[in-house]
Amino acid sequence: MTLQDAFKKMENYLRSDKKVPYIVDVQNNRDYEALHDQFAVGRNEFRKASDYCNHDERLRLEDLLQDLSQNEGTIFLTELSTFLKLESEYDLKSRLKSLLFKSIPGKQIVVTYQCSQQLRFSDPRISTQIVVVDGERAEIPQITFVARELPENSFDNVYDGIEHLAHAVETADGGEVTIYTKMSQNNYPLSMFTIHDLSHYYDILANRDHVYIPRKEEWISIKNRIVLEGERIKFLTKLAIDIDIQAVTFSIPDFGLTNSETIIEPKIWNVFKDELVKSRETWGVVELGYMPPDESGMINKKTTPGKIKLVSFTNFCPYSVDLEYYKDVREEFTVNEWIDVVLGAIDYNAAGYESKEQKLTMLSRLLPFVEKSLNLIELAPKGTGKSYVFGAISRYGCLSAGKMTRAKLFYDLGRGTDGLVFNHDFIAFDEVQKLEFDDPNEMSRMLQSYMEQGKVMVGNKNDVASAGFVLLGNIDQEKMDEYQSMFDDLPVLFKTSAFMDRLHGFIKGWDIPRMNNDMKVSGWALNSEYFCTIMHLLRDDASYRAIVDKITEEPPRADTRDTDAIKKIATALLKLLFPNVRSPKNVDLQDFQDYCLRPATQMRRIVKRQQGMLDMEYRGKEVPIITIKDVYDEG
Repeated sequence: MTLQDAFKKMENYLRSDKKVPYIVDVQNNRDYEALHDQFAVGRNEFRKASDYCNHDERLRLEDLLQDLSQNEGTIFLTELSTFLKLESEYDLKSRLKSLLFKSIPGKQIVVTYQCSQQLRFSDPRISTQIVVVDGERAEIPQITFVARELPENSFDNVYDGIEHLAHAVETADGGEVTIYTKMSQNNYPLSMFTIHDLSHYYDILANRDHVYIPRKEEWISIKNRIVLEGERIKFLTKLAIDIDIQAVTFSIPDFGLTNSETIIEPKIWNVFKDELVKSRETWGVVELGYMPPDESGMINKKTTPGKIKLVSFTNFCPYSVDLEYYKDVREEFTVNEWIDVVLGAIDYNAAGYESKEQKLTMLSRLLPFVEKSLNLIELAPKGTGKSYVFGAISRYGCLSAGKMTRAKLFYDLGRGTDGLVFNHDFIAFDEVQKLEFDDPNEMSRMLQSYMEQGKVMVGNKNDVASAGFVLLGNIDQEKMDEYQSMFDDLPVLFKTSAFMDRLHGFIKGWDIPRMNNDMKVSGWALNSEYFCTIMHLLRDDASYRAIVDKITEEPPRADTRDTDAIKKIATALLKLLFPNVRSPKNVDLQDFQDYCLRPATQMRRIVKRQQGMLDMEYRGKEVPIITIKDVYDEG
């Protein structure tokens, strides 16, 4: 139907005594503007669905429908269809159909946007209430959700809040729509729109350079295109290289692609080897192709299998990392200045904190980033940024929630693939109170063995890894007391003294303020990706632990697990706050006592007290007091 014919039908409806809604579907913003100009007269009221959204919240649909059912005037409602599309096609079709059957006191015209396919209802009772304008269909823009933890000024033309999505989509003709929001594509799993999330600084860089970042659920499709359709595919990912006697291979841990399925041909290796050998894992834009089976290389009458091959590689790192330079630069800052620098490097504004204690508690979350095999537990109120710190800052960490299996965490016997502990610096278990295991008894044994020695023994797999574990949980205000039991709500397998003994320290998350706008970084700051790479490299530097061992002294018959826990945490704090220290003579002993040894002892002491509330054997026991030597060999 032409736009002019649609106008005539709408005018006839408005003059009639019909008490049911009409739907008019337009295909582009020009036709909507013409409709608005035609009917925005007299007492006709144009109302937007976004008026029924709180800031950055979902549409309050029931409130909207309630208002419409009671309105006796003439209402033109816009934006509703786009909000329904955001939810699902089922929501769109069912809600629009339901509207058409309603009896109303006034006149209502719901202006939908590009819904002609979903408005093909077979019921003849409502078909006359639908008008589809045959205009030129505008192109739907690419929709990008930007996490609120990222700085808003990193993007152009950003809409602040999900409530602006409908307006942005319906007024665009192709291009991109960027929404600054707490929402993500996971909030809209059935959406009719393709939503791209930006939650990480690497995402920002990739987005600016128009680099494809596939989701895990897309991998089967990508593999099909490479292997069966003969395409070459480029995308951003993390690549791990393995060199053995027979070949150079690679794996892509995030997508489960193993070394047995891949090959890097010698001519390709010679071109890209300098970039690929810089670290165990390298982020970059890979181009993958397929090498068919080779019958000429038959062994025992078996064809050499086909392989996914690396065709090209572009390192995606936007900076160079000089660890020694980083250590030297620390000399230019006081302790207080450096604390603020580190906070800025993880996107937090130091001026938003009320005390140094709050700042240092926040920074204690970074200890597993710099120290291998460090196991912590943090209980905190909601809204203090636990998930962001452990899930969005570092590409070397992993934030996991929900069900956990032995195959996912340690080793998958069926597929022969390594688990999370081999591919990450730490694994943080979010909302630990809700964590589930497929076989709790097996997981209890494996967790305790791994946390003690770093060993993974599954079938023929006998290996070691260095990822630490962080348990993250929420806690009610009345339980924020280290002198009462705080672990009552944890899964059963965590509530044993044996497991708790393997937790090195406790983070008092209630000492960290709830996230607010004043705490978002502003102005200059150390690049987060660069800083996380520095922390990753510091994990391999054993000199800090050697310094801690040299300048400290344990009391006689001190518990080994207690002393090791305190020293591990003190070592991590030394790396984080005093990376410039290269020998015992560089250590300011008072600073070490105040910022490293004393906090480490306190973090371990809370674990010990909680043990005593679960097991009589530990009740009343204190952690050993490790002291700083008066005289030590500076070596």
